Amino acid sequence: FDNSVPLFLPLYATDRLRDLQILAKEAPRAGHLNFESGWAFGYWINNAAQAYASWHRGSDSQGPLTGDTLFTTLLAPLGEPGADLADILVRLAGEANPTLEL
Repeated sequence: FDNSVPLFLPLYATDRLRDLQILAKEAPRAGHLNFESGWAFGYWINNAAQAYASWHRGSDSQGPLTGDTLFTTLLAPLGEPGADLADILVRLAGEANPTLEL
């Protein structure tokens, strides 16, 4: 399913991380397939989060990946603005979680 209306849902990235963590336990040899239509920032951050989580399989040198550490790690090269943006993305994902199902 693809939607012609661009949605910015950081919840998608945190849910893909959760999916990968479940796969790591239940089907360790399974992978993850990503599809997108190319909406600029919203899909970029979700794609980057999914790729990072897939590569690190649920943990990195800092320990287990969470939505907080995932966004913070991805946006660290942007310095303080990246940290602020990571905080916003974590809050958006947290707000969307109780109200949306993906």
